[in-house]
Amino acid sequence: MSVIPTTSLLTVGLLSYALINLFSFGQFFWDKRQARQGGSRIPEKTLLFWALIGGSLGAKLGQRYFRHKTRKHPFARNLNMIVLLQFVLVTLLLIPATRQIVFDFLHAAVASA
Repeated sequence: MSVIPTTSLLTVGLLSYALINLFSFGQFFWDKRQARQGGSRIPEKTLLFWALIGGSLGAKLGQRYFRHKTRKHPFARNLNMIVLLQFVLVTLLLIPATRQIVFDFLHAAVASA
Protein backbone atom coordinates (compact mmCIF):
# COMPACT_ATOMS: atom_id res chain seq x y z
CA MET A 1 0.00 0.00 0.00
CA SER A 2 1.46 3.35 -0.98
CA VAL A 3 1.21 6.48 1.08
CA ILE A 4 0.61 9.80 -0.67
CA PRO A 5 3.24 12.33 0.40
CA THR A 6 1.94 15.32 2.34
CA THR A 7 3.43 17.73 -0.18
CA SER A 8 1.37 16.10 -2.94
CA LEU A 9 -1.81 16.52 -0.89
CA LEU A 10 -0.93 20.14 -0.22
CA THR A 11 -0.25 20.74 -3.91
CA VAL A 12 -3.52 19.09 -4.94
CA GLY A 13 -5.40 21.06 -2.28
CA LEU A 14 -3.94 24.40 -3.32
CA LEU A 15 -4.48 23.68 -7.00
CA SER A 16 -8.09 22.66 -6.34
CA TYR A 17 -8.65 25.81 -4.28
CA ALA A 18 -7.21 27.99 -7.06
CA LEU A 19 -9.30 26.29 -9.76
CA ILE A 20 -12.54 26.53 -7.77
CA ASN A 21 -11.92 30.23 -7.14
CA LEU A 22 -11.02 30.87 -10.77
CA PHE A 23 -14.21 29.09 -11.84
CA SER A 24 -16.26 31.06 -9.32
CA PHE A 25 -14.74 34.33 -10.57
CA GLY A 26 -15.49 33.29 -14.15
CA GLN A 27 -19.13 32.63 -13.28
CA PHE A 28 -19.54 36.23 -12.16
CA PHE A 29 -17.99 37.40 -15.43
CA TRP A 30 -20.31 35.16 -17.47
CA ASP A 31 -23.44 36.06 -15.50
CA LYS A 32 -22.71 39.78 -15.80
CA ARG A 33 -22.15 39.36 -19.54
CA GLN A 34 -25.40 37.44 -19.92
CA ALA A 35 -27.26 40.06 -17.87
CA ARG A 36 -26.07 42.81 -20.22
CA GLN A 37 -26.94 40.81 -23.35
CA GLY A 38 -30.26 39.47 -22.06
CA GLY A 39 -29.06 35.88 -22.23
CA SER A 40 -29.49 32.84 -20.03
CA ARG A 41 -28.34 33.62 -16.49
CA ILE A 42 -26.60 31.57 -13.80
CA PRO A 43 -28.96 30.99 -10.84
CA GLU A 44 -27.96 32.73 -7.61
CA LYS A 45 -28.01 29.41 -5.77
CA THR A 46 -25.36 28.11 -8.19
CA LEU A 47 -23.13 31.13 -7.59
CA LEU A 48 -23.53 30.67 -3.83
CA PHE A 49 -22.89 26.91 -4.07
CA TRP A 50 -19.51 27.45 -5.72
CA ALA A 51 -18.65 30.06 -3.09
CA LEU A 52 -19.64 27.62 -0.35
CA ILE A 53 -17.45 24.77 -1.60
CA GLY A 54 -14.35 26.96 -1.58
CA GLY A 55 -14.78 29.63 -4.23
CA SER A 56 -15.74 32.48 -1.91
CA LEU A 57 -12.59 34.48 -2.65
CA GLY A 58 -13.23 34.26 -6.40
CA ALA A 59 -16.89 35.10 -5.85
CA LYS A 60 -16.13 38.21 -3.79
CA LEU A 61 -13.47 39.33 -6.27
CA GLY A 62 -15.86 38.74 -9.17
CA GLN A 63 -18.66 40.58 -7.39
CA ARG A 64 -16.42 43.59 -6.81
CA TYR A 65 -14.50 43.58 -10.09
CA PHE A 66 -17.56 43.18 -12.32
CA ARG A 67 -19.85 45.18 -9.98
CA HIS A 68 -22.28 42.31 -10.19
CA LYS A 69 -24.96 41.36 -7.65
CA THR A 70 -23.99 44.30 -5.44
CA ARG A 71 -27.55 45.67 -5.20
CA LYS A 72 -29.07 42.28 -4.41
CA HIS A 73 -28.92 42.56 -0.63
CA PRO A 74 -30.09 39.01 0.19
CA PHE A 75 -27.49 37.58 -2.19
CA ALA A 76 -24.73 39.85 -0.87
CA ARG A 77 -25.67 38.96 2.72
CA ASN A 78 -25.57 35.23 1.95
CA LEU A 79 -22.22 35.54 0.19
CA ASN A 80 -20.80 37.53 3.10
CA MET A 81 -22.06 34.89 5.55
CA ILE A 82 -20.28 32.18 3.53
CA VAL A 83 -17.05 34.20 3.60
CA LEU A 84 -17.38 34.71 7.37
CA LEU A 85 -18.16 31.02 7.97
CA GLN A 86 -15.13 29.93 5.95
CA PHE A 87 -12.88 32.45 7.72
CA VAL A 88 -13.98 31.18 11.14
CA LEU A 89 -13.55 27.54 10.07
CA VAL A 90 -10.05 28.11 8.68
CA THR A 91 -9.08 30.08 11.79
CA LEU A 92 -10.31 27.26 14.02
CA LEU A 93 -8.40 24.70 11.97
CA LEU A 94 -5.18 26.70 12.27
CA ILE A 95 -5.35 26.69 16.08
CA PRO A 96 -4.19 23.25 17.26
CA ALA A 97 -6.38 23.28 20.38
CA THR A 98 -9.58 23.81 18.39
CA ARG A 99 -8.65 21.64 15.40
CA GLN A 100 -9.64 18.41 17.17
CA ILE A 101 -12.95 19.94 18.30
CA VAL A 102 -13.80 20.80 14.68
CA PHE A 103 -12.85 17.31 13.49
CA ASP A 104 -14.91 15.67 16.24
CA PHE A 105 -17.92 17.85 15.38
CA LEU A 106 -17.66 17.05 11.67
CA HIS A 107 -17.23 13.35 12.38
CA ALA A 108 -20.33 13.34 14.59
CA ALA A 109 -22.32 15.26 11.97
CA VAL A 110 -21.37 12.82 9.21
CA ALA A 111 -22.01 9.79 11.42
CA SER A 112 -25.52 10.98 12.32
CA ALA A 113 -26.47 11.74 8.71
